[in-house]
Amino acid sequence: MRTQVFISYRRDGGLESAQFLYSQLKDNFEVFFDMESLRSGKFDENIEQAILDCTDFLLILSNNIFDRFEEDGDWISRELSLALANRKNLIPIFLPGFVNPNAKNKTIQTAMRYNGIHLAQDEKFTEKLRSFLKSNKKCVLPIACKSHGYLLTETAVNALKEAYRDFRYPD
Repeated sequence: MRTQVFISYRRDGGLESAQFLYSQLKDNFEVFFDMESLRSGKFDENIEQAILDCTDFLLILSNNIFDRFEEDGDWISRELSLALANRKNLIPIFLPGFVNPNAKNKTIQTAMRYNGIHLAQDEKFTEKLRSFLKSNKKCVLPIACKSHGYLLTETAVNALKEAYRDFRYPD
């Protein structure tokens, strides 16, 4: 199944929050969390493919998230750059203690312009997060066509209704 949500975090400072987010989303979404999702194969290729496949990219903003961002091979830098270049739905998750770094790096500046959510381990946070997820809006429910016996998704039915909204049979 295609990854819907990718969780990006720095292990030092963001691991517990990544685990919490994974636990909150895994039952309703296909979530990529490296510690749970990675299997055999090349680490870098698996991470990059998961980002290319995802719809939503969660960036956990711990207070040290950008400390090594300028270093060659930094995974946060690689992941964020790939997500932005491929126009993923970036959702910053602000942890307590995070301070906007006012960095000169263009990638960081771009990421900090996105609307995000402050992490709280309560029901309101989970509801708000789900409202930010584009994957949530793309969920489809199968609908049976009684006369032909095949299935259409709710999205397809709505698209057909919209396309034929003004249709009139000729007199």
